Amino acid sequence: MSIRKSVTLAAISVTLVVALVLGVVARLSMSRLEDRLAQEVTAGTTLLWKQATDGLFEHMEAGVSSVADDFYLKQALKQSAPEQLDKSLESLINLIGDQGYFERLYIFDAAEQPMCCGDADAPGDVASLARMAAREEATRRGIGRSAASKPVALLAFVLRSRHKLIGTAVFQSPLAAAVTALEGISESEVFLASGTGERYAGADPERFDGLSLDLPALGDTLHTTLTTGDAAYSAAVVPVVGLDGAAIAHLVSIKDASGWYAAQQRFDAIALWGVLLMLILATIGLYLYMRHALRPLSRAVATVSALADGDLSVSFAIGRGDEVGQLMQALQTMVERIRDIVGHLHSASGDLHLSAGHMERLAETSKVQLDEQKSETSQVDLAVGQLATAAQEIAGHTSRAVGTTSQAQRQIDASRQILEATTDILASLAVEIDEAAGVVQGLAGQSLAVGKVLDVIRNIATQTNLLALNASIEAARAGEQGRGFAVVAEEVRGLANRTEASIEEIEVLIEGLQQSTSAAVEVIHANRDRARQSVAHYGVAVENLDAFSEAVKGLTDMTDLIASAAEQQSRMADAIALAINKINQLAQSHSQEAESGFAHSASLSTLSSTLRERVAYFRVH
Repeated sequence: MSIRKSVTLAAISVTLVVALVLGVVARLSMSRLEDRLAQEVTAGTTLLWKQATDGLFEHMEAGVSSVADDFYLKQALKQSAPEQLDKSLESLINLIGDQGYFERLYIFDAAEQPMCCGDADAPGDVASLARMAAREEATRRGIGRSAASKPVALLAFVLRSRHKLIGTAVFQSPLAAAVTALEGISESEVFLASGTGERYAGADPERFDGLSLDLPALGDTLHTTLTTGDAAYSAAVVPVVGLDGAAIAHLVSIKDASGWYAAQQRFDAIALWGVLLMLILATIGLYLYMRHALRPLSRAVATVSALADGDLSVSFAIGRGDEVGQLMQALQTMVERIRDIVGHLHSASGDLHLSAGHMERLAETSKVQLDEQKSETSQVDLAVGQLATAAQEIAGHTSRAVGTTSQAQRQIDASRQILEATTDILASLAVEIDEAAGVVQGLAGQSLAVGKVLDVIRNIATQTNLLALNASIEAARAGEQGRGFAVVAEEVRGLANRTEASIEEIEVLIEGLQQSTSAAVEVIHANRDRARQSVAHYGVAVENLDAFSEAVKGLTDMTDLIASAAEQQSRMADAIALAINKINQLAQSHSQEAESGFAHSASLSTLSSTLRERVAYFRVH
């Protein structure tokens, strides 16, 4: 999210929070104001109610003298004559009853016992107020409960005769007159209600059935606004306090507040829409202001993005005097310095790359030359080593050759003697081979004679087989008498067959013997010829051995000379090998140093290439 959006959202959020806080504060203030108004309204209603009840009590007190000065009533009370008291009261009521001083009159004697009006027992609040007036010998007034437990106005005063207390009288009057008076004073609808919601006095109760007014507990106050349709009412509920200071009923004052309520609703709507309009205008104003204020910053962000992409040819607008202008000036200064640094880096990286390439080529050439030198030195070392080894081997071989030639001379002499003896043996062998050839040829002739004998035996076996067959036929003709003869004939026939088979096998053997004999004769003749050739060859070999013996003697002399030269060559090869080994060690050390230099040159070349690539990322122009 961009800074403009973030700051705008933050400003709008702060504005909304401030508006919400102001709304909450206004609501709390309004709530406190409403509570204060409710207190004032309930206090005013209480004062007006007191004023209305005071007027009622003053009207009731206006009739006190009519009762307190009635001679007949006091006489009847002094005499404790109920009938006479009733007559006096009847006469008095006829006289002042239409004045509205009371609705009901209670008379108590000096002993605080009820004396008239047909009630056996007066209501508790009436009797209590009468006792209070008698004890204090003064007029007492208050609101109490009637016999029907409804709130009524009570006024108690003492009756005297010649300054002596003879009794107490109590006026009981309904509170309707006070309610009416309160309605006139407050210009509202007023009624009384019990703790359960039962209405006692006031305007038509049905007028308030459509209002959902929830009465509080007895003794609590309430101020609220009730609405029904398009009408609105301001309701105030205050307690009606009895003689004992406890609430005995609710005094409800309802005033038409439709005009005020509608005006308040219009004011609330106007205030709400005004606040919303102000918030919208403030939001739009903040957005436009932030857009205008942060527009240079947006351009700076775009320029910095181009700078991040390697374009060092960018420039920042530096015409403002605020923090954004200072930021632009600082960024422009930074770009110019970076541009200068990158320009120097371009030049330095190019020079470094050329130097690194040249060093790498030199190092590579040195490495190749040292490797070649190392290889050649190794080959020379190997060749010298092989030469030394060969010289040593030649010396050893010549030493052994001297001994070998001497031994060869001895063996040549022994071989000459063996060849002469072998020649004599071969001559004797040729004679014996001729004799063996004659024996084998005689054996071949005898095998031919055996073949002829076998032909005779074969003919006999054939005739025997035919005779056995004829005998079998005759035996078959003879039947039972010739069965034994047939068995003999069959055996003879089988014997003839086996004889023929044996003759065939013997013929095969004789044929193989004849072939072997012929081959043996040929081999014997060939061996005889070879023996004769060997005799001739052995004669030639004896002559060659004589010549070879003379050559071996000359070779022995030459071998002695070669052994001396080989020993001298071996000593020279050892000295050359030591020198070559030293050269090889130096070449190995130089090769390692060349490899290290080549590695450093390659690393330097890589670093210079990387530096050129990184520096080339920035575009100065």
